[in-house]
Amino acid sequence: MEAREWLQTGRKRGFALVTLGELSSTEESLALVNKAYAAGAVRVTAVEVVEYPAFGSQNKGKLSQNTGKLVIELPDDEPERADALAWAGAIAEEQGFDAETDTGQRYVFVMLD
Repeated sequence: MEAREWLQTGRKRGFALVTLGELSSTEESLALVNKAYAAGAVRVTAVEVVEYPAFGSQNKGKLSQNTGKLVIELPDDEPERADALAWAGAIAEEQGFDAETDTGQRYVFVMLD
């Protein structure tokens, strides 16, 4: 599902919390996705979402959702591609991986945790 939509509609769909990676709130997660779009991403898709029991007595019986995996659709424009790949590359390096180089690919996979 498109990441912003998934994050923004989580509570409406009955989930206690919807987050990315090790971020502690939906708001922080939305800010991360917005940075991807600001860096030139055409589309940010949340993949391999997992559900787990929500924490706290106020959330008894509710579930939360999380994923640390995003698929970033890259733009065709070369400067925008470079910016989007640089954004994804910085996250890859934070996680101990090498940044992707531009090989003309349409998508880049981002691991957040």
